[in-house]
Amino acid sequence: MEVLLATQDAQDPVDSSTFFDSLRDAVVGRSKGPGGLYNVGNVIALVGGILIQSLSVGQTSTFGDVIFQYLFGSPAASWLTLAVLIFLISGEVYHRAWSLSGEKALLMVRLGDGLSGVAAVVLTFALVQVGDALLGLIGGIMLIIGKFGTAVLPERPHAPPFSAKATKFLRLLVVASRAPSLAALAVTIFVAATDGVLSTLAMPVLMVLCYLLWLWADILLLRISTTLPEKPREPCPLDFMP
Repeated sequence: MEVLLATQDAQDPVDSSTFFDSLRDAVVGRSKGPGGLYNVGNVIALVGGILIQSLSVGQTSTFGDVIFQYLFGSPAASWLTLAVLIFLISGEVYHRAWSLSGEKALLMVRLGDGLSGVAAVVLTFALVQVGDALLGLIGGIMLIIGKFGTAVLPERPHAPPFSAKATKFLRLLVVASRAPSLAALAVTIFVAATDGVLSTLAMPVLMVLCYLLWLWADILLLRISTTLPEKPREPCPLDFMP
């Protein structure tokens, strides 16, 4: 009888790993592929920038003041905030494109390209007001041409060779557009380091990380767009590893 009661009172141990496994799977599912990588970079830029700003201001400022100053405290900040918000939407469009198939998927990619082109215009306004204006302008124009170009001249099954090559060139132009922006950030980091102003290094270093994520997403989008599968899928970043 005692054994029976002990068996009835015993409870199965709670599998605490189930929640974390589900959370991990959800995060991995949302962050894979071009759309996911774009938005990981967007969220890091937005949240990381707010945290850096909050650490650099005095204790007299409230967290709400910090957020407002970071997002809308200057014309450049306002342009950058608007660009990131549009990029977040375009990243979600890219992500959803790979849950579709055929023409619907390609149409969603085209929509993502168009939204990214709008965001690139807004981003360029911000880049020319901070850092190296010339490099920011060059990178912005390359990104604008590449994104709007692929929106106007998207990938199509059985496209003529010239059209397919033009689209691939525009995708490559998007990839190349990251170089001037990374160069501008490298100049900013070098100047801050040589001047000994280490407190100003956090934001440029954070942006380098974001640009590398966006570059990775550009390359994945180029890789996927050239295959044109019947039912495209967003590969895990590990798929891109050799």
